[in-house]
Formats: sequence, structure tokens, C-alpha cells
Amino acid sequence: MRTWLRLRAVAGLGSGASRLAVELVALANSGYGAENPQIAMPLPLASALGYWPTLPPEAQLRWYGSAGGQFQAWAIPGAVDVSVLTPDRVQGPVVAEVHINPQRPYSLMSSTLLTALRIVLLSPGEGVWAFADELARPRQSEPAPEGG
Repeated sequence: MRTWLRLRAVAGLGSGASRLAVELVALANSGYGAENPQIAMPLPLASALGYWPTLPPEAQLRWYGSAGGQFQAWAIPGAVDVSVLTPDRVQGPVVAEVHINPQRPYSLMSSTLLTALRIVLLSPGEGVWAFADELARPRQSEPAPEGG
């Protein structure tokens, strides 16, 4: 399931720094378990938000496990404000941790980020979802972006 998001950089910025923002289509993954809201992203998106190649001081290189095996990614706690964008509603923002993974070609939302944004997956294989307070009003997944 894919949906439009707005990410606004918040970590590692001084008081006078601009808060870079990017709008993108991201993939929801209920199997991406995490203790806190997280979004995994490729290097180009991290660069657009000002987090690559110069990482903020709070960034940590961590090991993670997945169905594909072990991998390393940079984690930046509290790095972005995330909002869901639909034609008739903006839900959020929610503060999320960023995971920068050079091997990842697309952005991926954790299950805890989905919950925080009040996204309920109704029929993931068909791309049907709803906001928790609008279950009778299902929405359709966005088409895959080019290259993702």
C-alpha cells in the first residue's frame, strides 16, 4: 500500500536553520515492526532532507535484521515530522526516526508509524486503506513512483 507523505526535517538543525520538506509516495509495511515510529529511506531522499552526506551528531550506525538478512543503516532519532497527504485531508504531523539505508530504493513506513498516523490497512494486496476515524471511507493506494 502506498500513500503520499510530507516529511519535514527536524533533527540536527540549529535555531536559524530552515526545515527542509519533501513530498513523496511511501510504502506501508505492517511487517516492519519497531518500538517507535520510523521511516526507512534511500540516500537521495536523505540528501534532499539535508541528512546526507553530512549526518547530524545524533546519527548512529546500527545493525538490523530482516527477512533478507542482516544489514546496517544510519538511524537519526526524531529526525522528521511525517504527515499523510490526501486530496481532502492532512493527517499529522508525527515525529519519526529516520533510517538511511543505501541499498533501499524506496521509502518504507513502520507499523508504529502507520498506527501513529491513524492508517488502517483494510486490504493490503489491493492497496485499500482508511484512516482509523473513517473506516467506512476506504482509500486506494497511490501508483508506484518511477524507480520504486
